[in-house]
Amino acid sequence: IKRGAAQANTNPTEAQKVAGNYKVGEIKFDGLTIAIENPQGSIRSGVDPSGEKWQTTMPANYGYIRGSAQAADGDKVDIYLPDNARAGSPAWIIDQYNSDGSFDETKTVLGVATEAEAIRIYDAGFSDGSGPSRRRAITQMPMEEYKAWMMSSAAK
Repeated sequence: IKRGAAQANTNPTEAQKVAGNYKVGEIKFDGLTIAIENPQGSIRSGVDPSGEKWQTTMPANYGYIRGSAQAADGDKVDIYLPDNARAGSPAWIIDQYNSDGSFDETKTVLGVATEAEAIRIYDAGFSDGSGPSRRRAITQMPMEEYKAWMMSSAAK
């Protein structure tokens, strides 16, 4: 997995992030084509709504599924995929909420066998430790069912 992820530009400008016009890596996994914005171990950074800068070391490859439906944030379905991902594992769909309690979007962890592994990866994606307070329902879904879900309006 590392080889395809390594092609990503891990230091895009804020304008490039907003426009989505920077080089991403690409990984084929379990019949999906995944665009990798941040390889596992890279630093992901940004600015929160209040203007505070943040950064985190990515616990897994992070990106989106090419060709997926539009998610709640208007982008493609976001995923975490660890370097040691195992094909045939279920998809773990995590409902993510904002600090004010409103629904934000879903994040999916692929390639792990247990909910505990999915939670560990998801929570580690937050440098401020807010992962546990931002996640709500976690839905385990067989991969074939997930492939249909992520192409549907249900992904919102």
